[in-house]
Amino acid sequence: LILRIGYMLYTNVQLRSHDISDFHASGHLDYVYQIFSTGKLPTTNEVQFYHPPLQHILQAVVVKIYSLLRPNENLYALFESAKIVPCFATCSLLFVFRDICRELKIGARATVLAMAIVAFQPTFYLLSNSINNDALMLLFYGLAILYTIRWYHAPTMKNILLLASSLGLGMMTKISASTVAFLIAPVLLILLLQQIKQKRVKPLIGQFAAFLGVSVPLGFWYPIRNWIKFDQPLNYVLTINLPQ
Repeated sequence: LILRIGYMLYTNVQLRSHDISDFHASGHLDYVYQIFSTGKLPTTNEVQFYHPPLQHILQAVVVKIYSLLRPNENLYALFESAKIVPCFATCSLLFVFRDICRELKIGARATVLAMAIVAFQPTFYLLSNSINNDALMLLFYGLAILYTIRWYHAPTMKNILLLASSLGLGMMTKISASTVAFLIAPVLLILLLQQIKQKRVKPLIGQFAAFLGVSVPLGFWYPIRNWIKFDQPLNYVLTINLPQ
């Protein structure tokens, strides 16, 4: 936690980043600025504006609050506060991973080793300072895995709604969070088959309907918006122009 927070505090938001760019350049910094300055989503899908907006909205809110506290601060200094969101996400991921180890009943020594890998993996320090959408997406990805395990152990409506919310919010942060569905689907199918054998499948049907009713609107509203407004494919990813 100290390393993540410390790195975030002493590292400029535009340092060691490749997709942040500057104001009025359609990068992630400009994405946050557009929401901060207009209170609206970007009017194009160019460059990084094609991404779903959850992290950028949260960062714009943080910057807006900070601007009220520091009304005479220059724009660059104000937007340093946006780092609070990814830093919070990378810190929270430690606790999520600890809970995953506990849910899987991993032994104490193995848990310490697994936690050490997550705690000291340098990528998470870089992400704690990066205002792109990777950090928050990974937090929801981890929560989706956690609640998949919890739902398997206790298939309640509460657990499946939390699972659906984690998946949907992850996709509302970055569409690649949808890949966690490849981990979720087999677990749902296994428990469904078990309940079919025991002739207790009816409660699961309602839970599956609730799962779709929460995760699909949360996860797909922005890609569908861009598909309608800009004819953007649902699986669109920005093409990187490599040097010749």
